[in-house]
Amino acid sequence: MKTVPQSERPHRLPTSALLLLTTIAGIGGCGYGMSASDMRQYAIKRDSDPEEDESTPAAAPAASAVANSQPRTQPATQIAATAPPSPSAVQDSPAPAAAGQPPSTAAAAAAPAPQSAGQSLSDTRTPPAAPLSPAERAGAAAHSIEQIAAALDAYLQDRGKYPGYAITDSAGGPLLSWRVALLPYLGHKQLYEKFNLEEPWNSPTNRKLLPLIPAVYQSPERFDDTTNFLAPLSGSSAMGNVRGLHPRRMEDGPEHTVFVIEANDNLAKPWTQPADFDFDPRESLAAYAGQLRGGHALVAWGGGIGGAVPLSASADALRAIFTVDGGEAVSSYSVSLPLDEKLIAKLAGATASGPRPTTAAAAESTQPRAGRPAPTTASPSGSALAADYIRGAHAAWRLHRVGDALRLLYAADIADRHAACLTFSWIPALKRPAAAVHIGVGVLSDTTRLAGHANRSGRRRTDDDLREPTRQAVGQPGREWLASIEQHAAELSPAELATSAAPADARDGAASHGPVTYLGAGRRGDLIPLAIENAVDVLVLLEAGESASRTAVFVDCELFDLARGKSVLKLPRVVWTPSAAGLRLLARDEDYRTSQWKLDDFLADQLTPQPLPEALRPRHAVSRLAALADANAMHPLAALAEMVAYRRLGLISDRELLDGLRGRLGAEGGETLMLGSDTNKHRLLRQMLPTDDPAELAQLAEQNQRRRRDDD
Repeated sequence: MKTVPQSERPHRLPTSALLLLTTIAGIGGCGYGMSASDMRQYAIKRDSDPEEDESTPAAAPAASAVANSQPRTQPATQIAATAPPSPSAVQDSPAPAAAGQPPSTAAAAAAPAPQSAGQSLSDTRTPPAAPLSPAERAGAAAHSIEQIAAALDAYLQDRGKYPGYAITDSAGGPLLSWRVALLPYLGHKQLYEKFNLEEPWNSPTNRKLLPLIPAVYQSPERFDDTTNFLAPLSGSSAMGNVRGLHPRRMEDGPEHTVFVIEANDNLAKPWTQPADFDFDPRESLAAYAGQLRGGHALVAWGGGIGGAVPLSASADALRAIFTVDGGEAVSSYSVSLPLDEKLIAKLAGATASGPRPTTAAAAESTQPRAGRPAPTTASPSGSALAADYIRGAHAAWRLHRVGDALRLLYAADIADRHAACLTFSWIPALKRPAAAVHIGVGVLSDTTRLAGHANRSGRRRTDDDLREPTRQAVGQPGREWLASIEQHAAELSPAELATSAAPADARDGAASHGPVTYLGAGRRGDLIPLAIENAVDVLVLLEAGESASRTAVFVDCELFDLARGKSVLKLPRVVWTPSAAGLRLLARDEDYRTSQWKLDDFLADQLTPQPLPEALRPRHAVSRLAALADANAMHPLAALAEMVAYRRLGLISDRELLDGLRGRLGAEGGETLMLGSDTNKHRLLRQMLPTDDPAELAQLAEQNQRRRRDDD
């Protein structure tokens, strides 16, 4: 490749804007593989932004020293002491483990060695007596890339923009790497203060600090003072200039742009040197990365997220993720893999050859900017976390814990966005797609007897405990209505759960039970929150009492859509005399027959799944995302699963899905669901799941089945 001296490197390079998130990693200076004019063909043409000419306020000289927006007038030590990075972002102790920390074996192998007094500024590791195993090396490298990503995010939050590829002198000449600028955000504030920021990396003062390479920058293959964590430099890369970028100057979005990559060994550089590698979009990514980690490149994305990109991804996708303003319809979420234990094992043992992984990268790389996004494709392997949730859902279904089963099934669908666990259909009465119609039954009463509350003996009431008391409380008409609802619900069971019942359950009709939950008796204000907690879609509210003359009894029935907070059906009141003669008259009562027909017709026409309407358009799905973000009357897992379904249907883009998830869960939660490891996803989802974990539910279901066999 053609090499251009550092002195000829342009200081102003094109970069652009969009939105959100927070940061990731840095850069240095070598020669470009292409001229600046060649690079511009890969970037969107635009006028310069006056914001890039803004000077850092004089009240923040430390920021000035790193961002190089104004000349230094103080010695470097005074600069660091006068305005250190924000205390919230800086710790003198080692940085805490980043999200998705590798397995304990790799963490232990990467532990700092005992250091002398002169080395106390850093946690530099000495080479181990025996080389680390492939799994330990992969785990340590994955942990490092996540720490770097988190530190860049902290830098952005503190400084308001990302670091440039180098700390420079007043004339813009590179002196020290971005890796030095990042030290305070990695827990190495004292080491940072030892550098003279007005001298080059190889000056007598700064050269003494080269052996004190922080462990986060060390290669687990060598443990020397060179690093493989480099920034890809080009005319349109995230760290392609010395001034740093504001997130809104990145038109593709920081979260869809690679900041730092673990490069191949032949590209390793001294960690303080302002040198990284020049990325040529016309070359294969394999020329720069993938040799160390089984055909995958460890990368730090904007937003503080680490991931791994398979070299087998499409060429268009690999080219797109290194530009900030190329305008490509490619997202990090469709091309990056989360750094969980399963992937780390793969990084340790896989090779670059083999079948191409199934992702949405190819579909997104070719889709037009306008119109409907391409549907995501199913992953052949699926998620281990999703598989655990599915097993728990089957166990809960066998225990007749319908709400728990559905919540676990929703969580499985959310945990693995690319492998659908649920099929969504259109439900006319709800005016939205749903994977199941969960019906809750409650009796309006001043006497509170709710599911989950303790009975007189101290045992918690269950759905099975409340079914028969509910049927008795509402009399003959109510029992007939409930029979129709149960029969219809049996046909609404999600296909994923319909086969869950054990053969031993068949004797009491459980093998065909549908998504109906008996909630007990109480006031409306008691029943509605309980229904939402159990992921109920339609709440059947029954009320029974004596007529004004006290010679007859009545029963009312209303079906209530919880998500919209409105009644979808109200049956005519039925009044009858609770006697043999009264029951004979009831069979011929016009109001009673009308109510029965009305209920049956509603169930058949309005609560029966239908094909998704042809008129459903992306704008409808985007509008629905906003509603789901604020849908307090809908269980959060059901809302999140519906959001994911719109992406699978190709009605929204990954970016729109992220916006929806963030609206419901906050920025960090939304990003975790999009690209987090299984561990982090479970930490987020477990607060919405049943108290019993999937393994405990499976054990309870097995005990229940053995008890039934013993009874028989």
